[in-house]
Amino acid sequence: MMLGSHPPTRKDYEVFIGVPQRELLALFEGVTEIQEYELPDKLIALVIRKDEFDGRFPAIAAKRIAAAKS
Repeated sequence: MMLGSHPPTRKDYEVFIGVPQRELLALFEGVTEIQEYELPDKLIALVIRKDEFDGRFPAIAAKRIAAAKS
């Protein structure tokens, strides 16, 4: 999955990726691991499979849906 932030400026834009195994993070230079609770409240879905995403990540899905409504 790939999610983006709603930044006040383009310079502050952040991209969040989800990988199935922690070891895969090593393939992405400059990427740091964060916990689900550290994600910003307003998220943009960049690349997801909605049919599986909402059920598997309900807290993140709720943030994404709320951001789309505002």
